[in-house]
Amino acid sequence: MSSSVQWVIRRSFWDALTVLKYRGSKPVHIPVPAPFAGPVETVRLRDVFPRIAIGAIPCAKSVPKDEASPFKRGFYALQMLLARVFGPQQRGLPQVDADPDARLAQAYRAPKRALFPAPLLPPELAGGAVDLGALAVAGPYYSYLTPAGDGRWHWDLRALRAFEHLPDVYNLGSRVVFAHDTATGKLEPVLIECELGAIAPSDPRWPTARAIAVCALTTHCGLVRHFNGVHLTFGSALAIAARNTLPFDHPLLRLLWPHIYGTQYSNEMATLSQLDPAGDFAQVYSFTLAGLYDLYEKTYAQLRLSDYDPIAYRESSGFAAAGIESPGAADLDAMYEVFEAHARDYLTVYYPTDADLAADAAVSRWLAAFESAIPNGLPAWTKPLTVAALARLVAVLIYIEVVEHELRGSVLWNYQLWTHVHPVRVYRDGRREPVDLYQRLVNCNMTLNTERASLLQDFSYLALDERGAAVFRTFLARLEALQRDQDETPRRLWKLYPDMLNANMNA
Repeated sequence: MSSSVQWVIRRSFWDALTVLKYRGSKPVHIPVPAPFAGPVETVRLRDVFPRIAIGAIPCAKSVPKDEASPFKRGFYALQMLLARVFGPQQRGLPQVDADPDARLAQAYRAPKRALFPAPLLPPELAGGAVDLGALAVAGPYYSYLTPAGDGRWHWDLRALRAFEHLPDVYNLGSRVVFAHDTATGKLEPVLIECELGAIAPSDPRWPTARAIAVCALTTHCGLVRHFNGVHLTFGSALAIAARNTLPFDHPLLRLLWPHIYGTQYSNEMATLSQLDPAGDFAQVYSFTLAGLYDLYEKTYAQLRLSDYDPIAYRESSGFAAAGIESPGAADLDAMYEVFEAHARDYLTVYYPTDADLAADAAVSRWLAAFESAIPNGLPAWTKPLTVAALARLVAVLIYIEVVEHELRGSVLWNYQLWTHVHPVRVYRDGRREPVDLYQRLVNCNMTLNTERASLLQDFSYLALDERGAAVFRTFLARLEALQRDQDETPRRLWKLYPDMLNANMNA
């Protein structure tokens, strides 16, 4: 059998499996919590997944029974068995078509398009000349921008150079330096430091340096900021701490429940399909398997909750005070403000004063359990814990589960598939990625967009009483009002809207 025929069979099989998976993934109803069977025990990741050699990251030893789905677990186990014996990639295949529309048409065919629309090219990627300044202030890479001194700004991903890369791709360790045009409020890249050296825009190697920088950015976003930070670290720790310290009928548990239900099931399935040696991350990105696992262990230790706090980022980065135009900041801040108002309104119903909160021993146990389970602890403003501080903390946690998960995951659909300007690998010899790698990237990103439980729904049925139910209804009304406001302006590909958001990260 010829290589091309083998590829047609292989691609057709995995396309059909992707379509089946997408069709079969239905939004999970979030049930009213019942008494928990017992505490969730934590172990090392490799204790649950022996093929995944990551020991530094904790995870649930088993999925809580109210979340577990034997059928879905069996489906994922079969998927990974097939990935090992008849994987979605095949050696020796040609490069993708030089025409980005043609390569997408070949990889994203009619059966998939009937389920989910094809990606659109963001303006900041159009024309073959990526607008790095625009990527820095809106969309999935917002909040990577930090001060570089001397009135300049940068993305600093030089730490990625330490992890073992595949031999035929460029090392991703890089830094992009921006100058701020005070007349326009926009950022202009003036230097890229990477394996090629210190490259200025006038250097003929600038397009390659820019590709390395964008590749580094999307790699860190997908692997570290999204999966390591949102899924494996803060999302997991929050769900486990809540189940282990808060009774099923505790008001704080009910406030968090729409956003944490399904976390351990989702993490088990996603970890299996992404981090296994035959999984997507190991087969698509620039690192060797050893380099990938080293990346997860090292970056886990560096994660800080404050890095996911949009208000803390805005204040510490200083870009707003400097007059840098950032449409992404305004939209995400508006979303966060709805979450904080919701948390504040709800908590003041059950804790009219700080003394009332301090008297609740379960909240203290939850806070201590959560802090001990995350690297680098909680921000200083959580101590002493006041009602206002707890409202801010809950708002940040909802923001991580809802906004961060979507922004660093599903939103990549309109970015990562335009690999002519937004690559997931940059080959040293200048070649394009092979068709099988691109096909796997398309299928992986499609599954990130499966339908999940919408944030725009009435969660008042989860409340303990009418007082709490009224706050949940007000939360929905605020989200709907924000949606109406945003509908009055043209939709942007980089922008998150309430009707795009899911209540949690349950896959």
